[in-house]
Amino acid sequence: CIQLRFSFLLNNFMRLFACFLVLCVVQGIRGNLSHPRAEAKFLEDRIERNDPHSHHEQFIGDEEAQMYDQLPPHVAKRLLGKVVEKIDLDSDGFVSREELLEWIERLNKRKIHENTDFRWNHYNLKNEEKISWDDYLLNSWGRDAKEGIGLDEISDPDRGWTLEFVIERERRRWQAADVDRDGQLEFEEFKSFTEPHSFPHMKDIVIADSMTDLDLDHDDKLTREEYFAYVFRGRDTRAPDHNKQRERYGKDFDENRDLNKDGVLDLEEFGYWVFPEGFHRPTSEVNFLFQKADLNLDDRLSHKEVVDNHDVFVGSSATDYGEILKRKKDEL
Repeated sequence: CIQLRFSFLLNNFMRLFACFLVLCVVQGIRGNLSHPRAEAKFLEDRIERNDPHSHHEQFIGDEEAQMYDQLPPHVAKRLLGKVVEKIDLDSDGFVSREELLEWIERLNKRKIHENTDFRWNHYNLKNEEKISWDDYLLNSWGRDAKEGIGLDEISDPDRGWTLEFVIERERRRWQAADVDRDGQLEFEEFKSFTEPHSFPHMKDIVIADSMTDLDLDHDDKLTREEYFAYVFRGRDTRAPDHNKQRERYGKDFDENRDLNKDGVLDLEEFGYWVFPEGFHRPTSEVNFLFQKADLNLDDRLSHKEVVDNHDVFVGSSATDYGEILKRKKDEL
């Protein structure tokens, strides 16, 4: 009974850990215009949110966060120890930066593949080599939408977007993913359609779509207030330090984002924000984890250092935000 319960916890812990790690790699807009600035901002934001539960809740959802938080520390540490053994490729008892980076990138690629595979099976009902736009449209929005019926209906009440607008937005992304321009997507093309942030040739469409998401007055520019609306989304604006944070982010907007100092971000300036030049998120995540856990500053992590800092690691992309801890050992 005890062994079965441990296997269940390990399986769930693996999944939780994996989800936590990948989200750090692929989550929204962060960073600045060059690698040093981008990394400094990344680390500052990660350190600022220093409450373990808020990390877990933000990245893996409240229900799974509560599940992890309720695990006895000795159980959480024991589960994490199993993962560390997998990260330590040369089995020398330490995790190097290279091993941790390889692990994070491996999890990221697997997560992208799994997400794409799930959607591929959902939309490719004919089980063919490629999915046509018409089939995707039919399986996504139904026959009426495919035949042009009801396109003026509001699809997104919060933004006031019509169904026609949403479909056209997806069509543009479909066309950007259609590398061979045959109007259909094979699996690898569909992967870039469903996970566009991870593919360089999708950069322009990601920037355009992101601007559409944040540009509340639809003038193709991001104002200071629209910037604040994104930065403080989900945060308590009544918090004692809100005004201080607003001042800090306002200074960041003025000094680092608004390059031509006209008070707004045009599409080019916005693009530097979405894709900071020289910024590599997995590397920055590795640097953050080493900064938090490498207490003796020997530029490697002992298994004990990782396990002792289990709250940090189950709030990072090294565990896919805890998702990896839910997986069975042979799935890693």
